[in-house]
Amino acid sequence: MRIGFLGLGVMGRPMAEHLIAVGHEVRLNRVKEASAHLVKRSGRAKGTAAAAAERVDAVILIVPDAPDVETVQQLMNAAIGHGDGALDHAALIRTVDALSGR
Repeated sequence: MRIGFLGLGVMGRPMAEHLIAVGHEVRLNRVKEASAHLVKRSGRAKGTAAAAAERVDAVILIVPDAPDVETVQQLMNAAIGHGDGALDHAALIRTVDALSGR
């Protein structure tokens, strides 16, 4: 499976590592020093959120809060085609409330 992975922090980095370890093609955004080992293990570094989300089977977001989810979603919207989906693992529950209008 081709997966766009956005959010390589404390939670996201090990999740991306597990996906790579089981053979998924994982496209990574904002690879920093702490995440460089993922590229050495076959993760594919992409320069933008849109590039990481382009032509993938799923997008996983692991960003901290609703504004971050909204920002990343806007950056990658053009790359996500009809029928594609994104899975948001935001750390704060108010993300769901903010995006659902509650």
